[in-house]
Amino acid sequence: MVTETRERGALRPNEAAAWLGISRDTLERIVQRGELRRAKIGAAVVFSVGELQRYLAEREAESN
Repeated sequence: MVTETRERGALRPNEAAAWLGISRDTLERIVQRGELRRAKIGAAVVFSVGELQRYLAEREAESN
């Protein structure tokens, strides 16, 4: 399932947190602050890989 999800360009919350190297709780706090967007497809919540890359790029730019 993980490979299929990544091929579609979306990750479930646990996968997204692991991809970012953070906990699921930290991921939820980032979402609640409006820094990261998620989508709901049916009952599934997903994060696009593009959105995760955007978030990381912004964090990197802020630290430079």
